Amino acid sequence: SSGINAEWPLRPGENFEKCKRDKYDFWGADLTRLSNIGSLKECAGKCDNVDRCVSVTYAPASKYCWLKKRVEGLRGGYNANVQSINIACASGYGDKLNDNDICVLKEYDYEGADIRKLSGVSDIQSCLANCAKEPGCKSVAFVPARKDCWLKYKLYGASPKDKAGVQSANLFCYAKRRPENFEKCKRDKYDFWGADLTRLSNIGSLKECAGKCENVDRCVSVTYAPASKYCWLKKRVEGLRGGYNANVQSINIACASGYGSNLSSQDICVLKNYDYEGADIKKVSGIPNIHSCLQSCTKEPKCKSVAYVPSRKDCWLKYRIYGASPKDKAGVESANLFCFADKNKSQNQDKCVRKKFDFWGADVERFVNVGSLWDCYGKCRGRDNCVSVTYVAAAKHCYTKFKVEGDRPQSKDSCESVNVACLSGI
Repeated sequence: SSGINAEWPLRPGENFEKCKRDKYDFWGADLTRLSNIGSLKECAGKCDNVDRCVSVTYAPASKYCWLKKRVEGLRGGYNANVQSINIACASGYGDKLNDNDICVLKEYDYEGADIRKLSGVSDIQSCLANCAKEPGCKSVAFVPARKDCWLKYKLYGASPKDKAGVQSANLFCYAKRRPENFEKCKRDKYDFWGADLTRLSNIGSLKECAGKCENVDRCVSVTYAPASKYCWLKKRVEGLRGGYNANVQSINIACASGYGSNLSSQDICVLKNYDYEGADIKKVSGIPNIHSCLQSCTKEPKCKSVAYVPSRKDCWLKYRIYGASPKDKAGVESANLFCFADKNKSQNQDKCVRKKFDFWGADVERFVNVGSLWDCYGKCRGRDNCVSVTYVAAAKHCYTKFKVEGDRPQSKDSCESVNVACLSGI
């Protein structure tokens, strides 16, 4: 039994209010439902003499009381009509349960809805870290005896059920239990462009938008436009083409869960099983990894992006930011220098902006009435072959370039210049 006696709570005034979860449902893992229960305290008291009862959910309006065999049921989440409490917390021993214990369901299988299986994974936390990097991954099932990690595109798999020797967890449980991550992970004025699952209307906030992602298969991130109240649900952590957009906000669940915190900028910018097809400059063979491929790109005139085939060690250098026909393709990795530049701009711009310096020659196109160096740099992003710019503030002229430092880099008081290779940090 739970260890709570009829004089509920065991530590009156100390733990009950702290542990009570208003508007939160410990959904599933029901032992029984009781009727005509007068309060959450009375409901919790009913748990005491019921075998395996460790938590309860109570609905004040209907006076229903659900007794549960798991600490937070199977699918804890927001529900305005109920209250919940778990006995581990109320007893005082719950403070020794970390988030991992609460969110990991032992002897339970999120069966089905598999993306793929990974072998040789050490524990379920490493399994979740792999899920955070996998497009469309929302949850995992882990078999410790075999060290098999199954990545899933549904929040609870296709047919969740009790199963000995299996552990299951989803990223959304961690995200909800770590609300402090929301502000840290929110990306103001940043668009996770592409990889859309659907667009929703009349959504009141980024938080509400992120909440809509939870029960949509493959949804792992969102972009929200406050002015229009549109919410885009995404199947990739940062969409296909993350970048600056003054009108939107974005967030990904991997980051909010805490498992995305170990993703480097390179991991985010590399799209696995995706091909920036076409717009080739040339192929380079014998390249050990995509980061070496990107380094080759920084040395090649006109190169903005790459597609890499690990099995053949082939590196394709591209003159368009996303190739000519970007598409899903197994066994290919793609990345562009501008994604890395967007992520690393704040830390690199002081050393990369060349004041009183002209990247003379190697022009792609000249623009007039351009307001700043960074507006000029923005012109470069979508222009084929462009890898650097020179800006003349007095004339508001912007020169886009197909070589990293033009043909003849030289000092010139009226100019300032920058190149994407330097900003990217590659």
